[in-house]
Amino acid sequence: MLSGGLWLSTQASAGTPERIGFSGFGTIRMGMSLWELLVALGEHTTVENIERGCTSVYVTGSADVVYMVIDDALARVEVRTPSLPTLSGIKVGDTERDIFVAYAGRVVVSDHEYQEGHYLAVYSTDRRSAVVFDTDGNRIRSFRIGRLPEALHVEGCS
Repeated sequence: MLSGGLWLSTQASAGTPERIGFSGFGTIRMGMSLWELLVALGEHTTVENIERGCTSVYVTGSADVVYMVIDDALARVEVRTPSLPTLSGIKVGDTERDIFVAYAGRVVVSDHEYQEGHYLAVYSTDRRSAVVFDTDGNRIRSFRIGRLPEALHVEGCS
């Protein structure tokens, strides 16, 4: 039931999709403990201890949303599905131009580390968090959002 459970946990009470921001989405909050995250997600989750102090969590059978827990606190969320947009409405599949329009004057661009494309980073006003869009040079492949420096890590826990 958890594949449906994640969907339910990311839906607003009126049935409209949640949007993710620097503090989280739905019942998911940045800084929550691993245990709190597991309770919020439900029963069928996969937990991978990738490195000492870093844990990757996702709904079993789906890596559309991956949660990074550092030292027992949710540090970032990686989104690989268009069903969970940012607070500004930007989602996987949107264009780089959409990002520049939504976050006018706030986008920091860098070349992709491993393949053609870019990282487009937008920082919170207090510079403690960021959302980083991974693009193919035109469209968003995925994005990660969370506290710094974890939101900037290209490879997650590894």
